[in-house]
Amino acid sequence: MNILVVEDEFYTRKALVQLILDWNSASKVFEAEDGLEALEMMDTCKPDLVFSDIRMPRIDGLELLALIREKYPSVVSVIISGYDDFIYAQQAIRFKAEQYLLKPVERQEMVALLNRISEHKVSSAEIWLEERLAACLYEEQSFASESNEFGSIDAYTTAVLRADGLQRDIVKQIARRMLSMRGIPFVLSNDRRHSDMVILWMYATDASKDNHLRDRQQILQDVIQAYAETAGGVLSIGLSTVKRDVRELAKSYIEAKHAVLYRLIMGNNIVFDASDMGAVTPYNHEWMNNWITQIDHKVINNRFGDAASLVRKLIAEVSEVRLSVHALYDMCAKITAILNSFIESENKRTGELMPYVEQIDLHQYDSTDEIADKLANLMESAASKLASSSSKFDITEDMKLYVQQHFHQEIILEDLAKNKYFTDPSYLSRLFKNKVGTSFSQYLLSYRMNKAKSLLESDFILSVSDVASAVGYSDYSYFIQMYKKHFGATPGKVKRQKTAERLASKKDSFVIFI
Repeated sequence: MNILVVEDEFYTRKALVQLILDWNSASKVFEAEDGLEALEMMDTCKPDLVFSDIRMPRIDGLELLALIREKYPSVVSVIISGYDDFIYAQQAIRFKAEQYLLKPVERQEMVALLNRISEHKVSSAEIWLEERLAACLYEEQSFASESNEFGSIDAYTTAVLRADGLQRDIVKQIARRMLSMRGIPFVLSNDRRHSDMVILWMYATDASKDNHLRDRQQILQDVIQAYAETAGGVLSIGLSTVKRDVRELAKSYIEAKHAVLYRLIMGNNIVFDASDMGAVTPYNHEWMNNWITQIDHKVINNRFGDAASLVRKLIAEVSEVRLSVHALYDMCAKITAILNSFIESENKRTGELMPYVEQIDLHQYDSTDEIADKLANLMESAASKLASSSSKFDITEDMKLYVQQHFHQEIILEDLAKNKYFTDPSYLSRLFKNKVGTSFSQYLLSYRMNKAKSLLESDFILSVSDVASAVGYSDYSYFIQMYKKHFGATPGKVKRQKTAERLASKKDSFVIFI
């Protein structure tokens, strides 16, 4: 702490300086003989605390106090006077003096005052740094412009501490005690996004004093041990790489928060260093995609029970094969995408508004088993939704109605499955045959042939080619072939026979009329 002593009496000034150095020999103590000299020194010595006599030449203590209050509001001022005068005390209070001391100053009184001011300064600095840290992490503001108030930062590292339950205050107490014992500059802050996490920022302001950053993993492992002994709980820590550019603070935080997720794969009560993660945990794209393809196939075929079982097996193997957290993220995202694709198709098919599934936040889970349960439950919920909507909507009856309304157009089962019912063609084909008793293609053929027969028998003006087009056949020859196969006679023969029968009927009617 920088302290300025302003006193025109030489021996009194030296006695005050010695009291301060006895309290803390590391303090930087500056001296001024009067208020004017003190003002001239303010910008160079940048004091945190000013002790000032009242009666001095040129500028007295009360005037100095007023000027400091106006120009340097963060500086703490203490008035020292040999005059036990209430008026002086009132004026000192009006100018926000921290305290009014009477000469001669007692050692005990000075030590108590310095301790209180020092603790307040440390607390204020921590609050300021915590606010700046939060602004950088959550509001994307720059930290570089303010960092000089606490010295140039040579190196730093970020850690994210995740405790079981809501034990952040205990975690912070233990971390603060252990880091302070080692003389490590740090800032502690609650993570705003997750209530079970604490952010720890350790830094060095001198290249010769950053050894503790090289020992950061062991230091944090000691914090884990102390937490286990104190609270009997589980604590996992993600640690970023050491960085030297304060503009990378947000990146450092992301590294640490990503690293702490390895507790899901490798267990708790461990410090997970971001610099080690890439070397020990691969990203097996082929292995992962094989599983995802199988799950997708089960969902397309509406076999959600099987899909849920596959999800549980997949997540269970994540820890066994030691996949990276990146792979785990992608797995969950792809499974969620499969579910949302199903929901989209169901919403289009039924006209309902089933809500989409939110992406899973891995930080909210204590184990991969919990993640597997969540995903499997989502699968089972989708199955329940399908069963509920299917009870209200008979897809096979809708398919029959579609044929009756569009038999004159080209109808392909694969297109219906993809664009109308949003399901697998083979599943749709099996469903139709099981419920109707015949294949979809046979049902479509039969309906068209019966329509064609009806037209041939009722409308003598239409040619066979016209009838073929009317029932959805652009290939005249193929229509004749299908008609003969279905009814055992060509459409032309049927048309001629029906025409002859009708003419004969008209002739008989004419004879009777005459």
